[in-house]
Amino acid sequence: MVGFSYGAEVAHLTALEVLRSALNPGPERFAAHVAFYPGGNLGAVAEPGAYTGSPVLMLLGDKDDNLPVTKIESYLAYARAAGAPAPIQTVIYPGAYHAWTVPDLTTARFYPDLVSTKKCPLILLGPKRPALLIDGEAKPFDATAFSACVAAAPGYSMGFDATIRAQSIADTVSFLQRSLQP
Repeated sequence: MVGFSYGAEVAHLTALEVLRSALNPGPERFAAHVAFYPGGNLGAVAEPGAYTGSPVLMLLGDKDDNLPVTKIESYLAYARAAGAPAPIQTVIYPGAYHAWTVPDLTTARFYPDLVSTKKCPLILLGPKRPALLIDGEAKPFDATAFSACVAAAPGYSMGFDATIRAQSIADTVSFLQRSLQP
């Protein structure tokens, strides 16, 4: 399963066992997941069996102001500290903005009208109610607070980079070759 931006969120979500089992009660699962510059909205409550067991590759840009790299690093640290590490490998591309694969975005620029959750905590999904990842801990979900953080920081930058696009494709192929070997 491969996705870009919010499609990358879907690629990541399909690796969560709670969603996989709700949509498909059988044993089938995707063999691997690749998320190109995800939105950084969702994760799993850190507990054993939160993920399907399939590997996940997240490709991140260090200039992606829609998903600050520290947000994913905090999520991965939370999962490790809880004893349920997420099966996520990250690659961070220096100088990469959101949407580095889109050739129509020839010049990096800020799009002020786009919705962004960059200042919001991750929403954690699990077998019970959703939670928010705040200061390394799962806290009760608060829809009002979440709406406020979305409203407080609209917009983000996007820009194409041919070199990073080529490298991210090569990294994806390599990841899939390693992950899909019998």
